[in-house]
Amino acid sequence: MPETTTTAKASSSTQRLKSGLAQLVWRVNERLEWFKGSAEQPETAPKRRCACVVLARGLYQENWQSFNIRSYKALRKILKQKAQPRQLFYIGPWQDSQRQVLTITLSEQAQPLLLKAWLVFPESLVVSAAVSPGLYEVNSSQQSYFLFKTEQRWQTLLRSKLVNDATKAKLALGCSEQTAAQPLSQGQVSALCARGVAQVGSLYWQQALQQPQSGQQRQLPWQQLGVSLAVVAALYLALSSGYLLLKQTWVTQRLAEVTPQVSELLTAQNQFQQATSSLDELQRSFVDDERINNFWRMVAALPDDSVSLTYMTLTDSKLVIGGTAIDALQLLKDLHALPQVEKAEFASPVRDNRGVQQFRIDVVLKAGGATS
Repeated sequence: MPETTTTAKASSSTQRLKSGLAQLVWRVNERLEWFKGSAEQPETAPKRRCACVVLARGLYQENWQSFNIRSYKALRKILKQKAQPRQLFYIGPWQDSQRQVLTITLSEQAQPLLLKAWLVFPESLVVSAAVSPGLYEVNSSQQSYFLFKTEQRWQTLLRSKLVNDATKAKLALGCSEQTAAQPLSQGQVSALCARGVAQVGSLYWQQALQQPQSGQQRQLPWQQLGVSLAVVAALYLALSSGYLLLKQTWVTQRLAEVTPQVSELLTAQNQFQQATSSLDELQRSFVDDERINNFWRMVAALPDDSVSLTYMTLTDSKLVIGGTAIDALQLLKDLHALPQVEKAEFASPVRDNRGVQQFRIDVVLKAGGATS
């Protein structure tokens, strides 16, 4: 019961914080319809410049580039010099000795939207920040697309006549065939946009800030913008802190519940290990006496006058003997004839050496062979 109450309170707080954050973010679809927060019905566009707007994927083209320039400011200057009309750049953090740069080229109808908000984000950037790694299919009546996210980066692909289903999208995006495409409705995308704006971080907020153009207002309302950003940051911080606090409380309760069981399990495991160790020692104390006897009987049966052994090794039931003999083949036959020998064969070719033959024979002893 206490756990259920805690979970309910956490859910209620989370919903209130998400609702407050959603009121600061607008999303504009391909029809230039405005959606506030996670609303599924369009509303009248704000008369004043709003805090943040997210542009639908169909309003721009995107391109990824990699630069091995560590300085953010230096890379920013280079990109501004080579910028084309209607292009926006979003520079990623320094990672793996490079920076990933997302270049956005706006459509003509999307260009005026830059004057409608202080912060402008592409939909794919904020949605990728809000979802876990995987393949997603964003469904839209105007322009659907596929989003593939890994631990390191993400990329999108617009649906077209050539790429019109998830199977072809997997091939184009380099996605595993076993990965299932998760559908996202427009309502889900709007909710993810509000969440993703808070999660992309201050580096992208700085780049999403739109400066007024000539003929427009020359002074930014820093106070209003600062308050908006502070509210976004405070809400995100409160949401994260509340979740972590509740999670820690739940983990502490669960740990207190399972501690006695873990203690009993460790005790039982220790007893089992002691019993296993004792059994191993007992097994090592038993020796196959019959096999050892057979070994010595076979050694005793070797003729002393015509055979000279230089080495012997015994592993389980296999005996390897080596030495010299006047007639190695006759020795092999004699070994075969012994009742305690199951099999005997040359391990290497016999070699003549000064009137005697050098041999190496593998002998397999019987586990309970007859005695002689």
